[in-house]
Amino acid sequence: LITWLVWVSGCSLFNPVAVPSVAQFTFQGSPDVPRGAPSNKTILVRVPSSAPGYQTNAMIYIRRPFQLSAFTTHAWVASPAELLTPIMVHYLQQTNHFRAVVTGHFTGNTDLRLDTSLLELQQEFLRVPSQVRLVMQATLVNNHTNSII
Repeated sequence: LITWLVWVSGCSLFNPVAVPSVAQFTFQGSPDVPRGAPSNKTILVRVPSSAPGYQTNAMIYIRRPFQLSAFTTHAWVASPAELLTPIMVHYLQQTNHFRAVVTGHFTGNTDLRLDTSLLELQQEFLRVPSQVRLVMQATLVNNHTNSII
């Protein structure tokens, strides 16, 4: 009887609850970039700001318009805005239009600044097949005149 009680209790009541692991994802890809004429300009690429609901590493989806939900077992390795920055920098470097492309906490002078905002990044299950919507806003600023190009 004691052996049976130990065996039963070992299989049910005292085991920890299994928590599903979270799979982490990142952005990849290096699109073909048309190369242009070189210039002597430098550009600062700032980390995009994010609209409310898109500031975490949660992978967002919608089943109904305007109702955001997050996958429970899938997440980005960082916020989407942080993941987009190196892709934008790589793309701008590959165009050959700039002498230098800098990011982050750069304290030197640059000719241009690229300010971006992540407005939406979500998988939409509103129709079959589902689709991914990425909406960003970009503003290119001349740092010498502080005017929008």
